[in-house]
Amino acid sequence: MFISTKAISRHCTADLAIKGDESLQGTTFKKNDEEKENNSSSTQKGVKKVEKKHEGSNVYTNPLANPQRNPNVDSKRTEPLTEMEIRAIKEANQRYPEFGPWNLSLLLSNEFAVHVSTMSILRVLDHERYKSSKIAEKVKFYEKSRPHIMYHADTMEVRLGNGSLIYQISVEDDYSRGYMALCVFQTKHSYFVILTLLRAFRLHSKPKLFHHDNGGEYNNGVVSRLLRMLDVVDVPTEVENPKGNGKKERAHSQDRKYFYDKYQFQDIERVERGIPEYIRFRNESKGQWARYGKTALSVLKDAEAKPLTDEEMEKVIRELFFEKVERTVKQNGKVKFEGKRYHVGRKMSGETMEVTVTLRGVEVWHNGAFVKRWKYWEYVLGIAAGYMLEKYLL
Repeated sequence: MFISTKAISRHCTADLAIKGDESLQGTTFKKNDEEKENNSSSTQKGVKKVEKKHEGSNVYTNPLANPQRNPNVDSKRTEPLTEMEIRAIKEANQRYPEFGPWNLSLLLSNEFAVHVSTMSILRVLDHERYKSSKIAEKVKFYEKSRPHIMYHADTMEVRLGNGSLIYQISVEDDYSRGYMALCVFQTKHSYFVILTLLRAFRLHSKPKLFHHDNGGEYNNGVVSRLLRMLDVVDVPTEVENPKGNGKKERAHSQDRKYFYDKYQFQDIERVERGIPEYIRFRNESKGQWARYGKTALSVLKDAEAKPLTDEEMEKVIRELFFEKVERTVKQNGKVKFEGKRYHVGRKMSGETMEVTVTLRGVEVWHNGAFVKRWKYWEYVLGIAAGYMLEKYLL
């Protein structure tokens, strides 16, 4: 088989996938003597010869004159390698195993008019190691066309100056990159996620979509129930696809740079006092690269918003539950739930009660009627539920 200039109709590169692989058995690879004898003819056909350039600069002082790039390779080519080019690369490698990909690329170009890049050669000879990342990675990337369509939320762990750990939960608008809410807590729990989401929905708008990672504080029943109650579509990040949450990861790095590293907070109280000013800076002063330098506020000010109404908020506080079970009242008038006994009354002995954990605490209901409520979150999270609801929502 002779590989001539006529067999090559275009220059080659290999920045895309390589298709086809036929057997090399019985294939010969001969030098194109005709091309060497008629150099002027090949030049007229567009084949550019590799010439040694004597320049005062080198690859280190002048990257634009990088000698390691084959000048015959068309960097704008979009077609995959042909089967003939793949066979040529493999046979040239067999005949010149001592050549690396750069020398092999120049050899093919100078001697046989096969113009392929070094990456093309590497992908042919070791496909698994050098396969195109454009094909190997399928990233689910979200970008909506206007504000308040999708919100992103994530939790970031922060170590303060006194050595204690706190957890920041932030809700970010997909389009404007503005912060809808930012809260800090001393532990991770879905209760705090609910508070932060409701705060964002209350202050700004209910989104149509809510995107989050697969952390346990987000990927659970109570968050799903909240989103269903408010007609918000749940969009968890796909498993083994961390780049799908890239916007929040970038926002976290900015929070560390512009907030935590800058002020070196010693305790959570000082962090809470600094949050309003930081949100103002992030939304009103800092230009967003994705919005061509505009601030998040300038993008949000004319957007249609539908904040959570008072009626919707009261319904969520009243009906959203973290856990719901049935318990029978004992003869002493108490029901047992999670290792604790709650006194209902001896008159209710033998009755079946519905024990529900809500945002306010543990509640007991009988035949759809409210019976009694006890403190719960004080024991589980060390917080006063009434104070937290007043602080973040009401």
